[in-house]
Formats: sequence, structure tokens, C-alpha cells
Amino acid sequence: MEKGHLTFWIYSCFLVVTLSSLQCTHKEDAQTTEIKNYLNKQYNIKLDQNINKIYVVNDIGCGNCILSFSESIKNHVNDNRALIIINSRGINVDLDAFENKRLTNPNVIIKHSIINDPKDLFYNSSVVYIEQEKVDTIININGEDIVNQLQYIFNRK
Repeated sequence: MEKGHLTFWIYSCFLVVTLSSLQCTHKEDAQTTEIKNYLNKQYNIKLDQNINKIYVVNDIGCGNCILSFSESIKNHVNDNRALIIINSRGINVDLDAFENKRLTNPNVIIKHSIINDPKDLFYNSSVVYIEQEKVDTIININGEDIVNQLQYIFNRK
């Protein structure tokens, strides 16, 4: 083999190994880190790698919207890939349904208080989608666009 071909082959192998190792390293983005730290601090939750969506219900905002949203996520209380967080005193949320599931599903978290600080990460009821252990999409539920938001949530796999 000529010296030029050997050098090219060595550099090619080195480049392939380097790029492969860089591709395998898991670098977390700032948003994912923020949510993981928040969940750990506020709820003492270490986000499991199997979780691919987080449903958050907070009793702030339109009562009918909160009720509609919380009713829609009742269908997900048995989904072991979903984390459900309820921040409610039971005014706009049927807590009994979630309380019963919390006994058998550790992914259902209930705090009998609401988040009042608009700067709080989960001030709004929301859905967080996670793809490959990184935050992909966050949908903050609001009354003006709840129909479209719920349609998106129902249609997304």
C-alpha cells in the first residue's frame, strides 16, 4: 500500500471513530436540564428515561379549560410513559380519580396546592413532550386556543 493511501486510511478511521464517539455522547440542552432540576426540586422526582410526556394541571386560569384538560388526561393515568402532575385543591379537577390511580402508579403526582407565581415553570397547565430524553415540545394550555391544543395532544402519538 502506498504511503499516501495508508495515511488517508488512518485519518479516515480516526475521523470515523471520533465522530462515532461524539454522536454517542448525550448532551442535554438547557430546557431539558431546567425541567429535570425543577421536577427534582419541586416534586422530588428524578425523570425516568422511559417518560415521553409530562402532563401538568394547575388550578390557575379558566375553570372550564382546566376541567376539560384534566378530564382528557384521565385516559393516560395507566400510561407508564406519562408523568402526570396535578397542582390542585380540587376546585376544577376531579381529584378522586387521580388519587385512586396514584396508589398504584408512581407517575401520578398530586400536590394539594396551586402554583401562584407566574414565573414558575409549571404555572400554566401544560404538556411537555420528550423525544430521546430531550424536551421536544411544550404546550401551555390556555382558554383562547384550548380546542386546537387538545386536538394536537390527542393526535400526537
